[in-house]
Amino acid sequence: MPRFRHNSTDQNDQPVEGVVEAENRFVAVARLLQDGLHVQDLQEITETSGDAPTTSDRGAPIVDVPMGHDERIAVTGGIAEIIHGRLPLAAGLRAIASEIPSRRARRAMITISARVEQGIPVDEAVNGQDIIIPSHLRTLLRAGIKTGRIAELLEHYLHFARSGLDTRRRNTAALFYPALLLLTAMMVIGALLNQVVPSFADIFQGFQIEIPAFTQLLLWIADFVQGWRLSILPLGLLAAAVTWFVFGRVAGPLQRKWLYHIPVVGRMVRLGAASRFCHLLAIGIDHGIPTPQALRLAGDGSGDAYIGRATDRMAEEITRGTPLSQTANTHRMVPEITHVFQWQTRDNAFAEILRATGDICAAQSRVQSGLAGVLIEPLTIIGIATAVGAISVALMLPLFNLFNMFL
Repeated sequence: MPRFRHNSTDQNDQPVEGVVEAENRFVAVARLLQDGLHVQDLQEITETSGDAPTTSDRGAPIVDVPMGHDERIAVTGGIAEIIHGRLPLAAGLRAIASEIPSRRARRAMITISARVEQGIPVDEAVNGQDIIIPSHLRTLLRAGIKTGRIAELLEHYLHFARSGLDTRRRNTAALFYPALLLLTAMMVIGALLNQVVPSFADIFQGFQIEIPAFTQLLLWIADFVQGWRLSILPLGLLAAAVTWFVFGRVAGPLQRKWLYHIPVVGRMVRLGAASRFCHLLAIGIDHGIPTPQALRLAGDGSGDAYIGRATDRMAEEITRGTPLSQTANTHRMVPEITHVFQWQTRDNAFAEILRATGDICAAQSRVQSGLAGVLIEPLTIIGIATAVGAISVALMLPLFNLFNMFL
């Protein structure tokens, strides 16, 4: 677990120095507040191989950029620690704000702190501060306050958020290396076609060598991609990426449905979204949020347009009295979780079953990301080797004919 060296003051304004262990700097601040200390300076201790422990700089420079998912989770963890320790919430939020590197996020946290200090309930104080508190978490906070189990709710939410972040990172890493290989291959093959192949064409012409059909095809391709035409492929890929992005904005559910049909990758993405949906729905159901509202909340928080549309339609059907299990089949919820809705009538078990299903889907998504790495990387390398090998063979064939002429 990370360790932090702090310079603080106690309740008598006496300086105190020490080291605290915590999951992140925001939780560290909260734990020091529980000990009655006011943090003046906080530095993470980093271990350097072969050297004594050193300390990193205090936080990141203040910049006007959005917070990442990991920073949002860390801030939520700090808030949960403050609530769990029954500390004054306004003072705790101000202390956490001092450690936030983003200028906009820091202002948002200070605004929330000021509202809480004025007596505004926390679920209302966070309104409009999406940079720190997403909309689905605001709804969950309101439910946690009503049930009096806000600390437990935040604990479950942190489990969901950390699991989802880990799954997304694994999925991204599984696709990053093949994408990097493809980019490198495009640059290498482009250089071969633009620089190397024309040199061989001059040699073939000078010796008046009979050129095989395979080599003629390569020479034609190399001649075609000379000059500005070399940019056709990268520009085409860029246009395809932009089109895919715009398509997702305009017709997100249909884009996701198409993505689901891609072998390995589609199932990896679908399972990750299903995991996030199940965890959020479990939190909502467990804390008394009405089922239609909980469905919409979970669909929005899943970050998947297809699941979001399905849950909106399911919520409308439920308000008309249709059973949840029937609406899941009618509106084609993703197959990995359709069966779970049959347990809705068991109020005590439904939330736990949703959590277990979310954990299973997350584990299966990580398996798919590993499978993607096992399959895609070798196939990419084989494809690159085949392309470079084909170019080499095509260039060598005329030379073999030349050698045969001298024998």
